[in-house]
Order: sequence, then structure tokens, then C-alpha cells
Amino acid sequence: MYCRTEEDFRKYVSEIFVPKAPIAELEELWTLYPSTPSEGSPFDTGNATIVSPQFKRMAAFQGDAVFQAPTRFFLQSLSEGQKAWSFCEFSE
Repeated sequence: MYCRTEEDFRKYVSEIFVPKAPIAELEELWTLYPSTPSEGSPFDTGNATIVSPQFKRMAAFQGDAVFQAPTRFFLQSLSEGQKAWSFCEFSE
């Protein structure tokens, strides 16, 4: 599915990622991932990397849903029985 509009993004998330979630519970998600292209991933690049109107928004959402959330869940589960660390690299 190619997301060009706000409606496309909402439909993709609600039908593909969380098909059983009530729309009312997804309302906060729509605001956490704003549709302003310059605010999406890759971050701090402004409008330089916009491929389509919803591309950076979708990249931010999918990065969190596919990579960040499972990593945090795994580390949180693992840390209940032993020490666990996660490393990330920051550049300025």
C-alpha cells in the first residue's frame, strides 16, 4: 500500500499493523506520528528526504513498530532475569 494521504496512513496502520485495535485507541498514535513531512524519519533532515507526502511519517512509524518496540520488549523481558544493555550511536 502506497501512503499519500492522512487517510492512507491511518488505513494502513489500522488494517495492517493493528487490525483489531479500536480506532479510538489509535487516535493518540495519529498525533505521535505527525503528518508534517519534515518531522518524520530520517530525523533532522527537514524536507530533504521526502519521497512522498507520507513517506517520512511511515518511516518513523515502521522504524518504531518493527525495530524499536520489539528490541525494547525483548530487553525488558530479558532484564527481569539478568542484566541487559542496548547500545545506540548518536552523531551530532
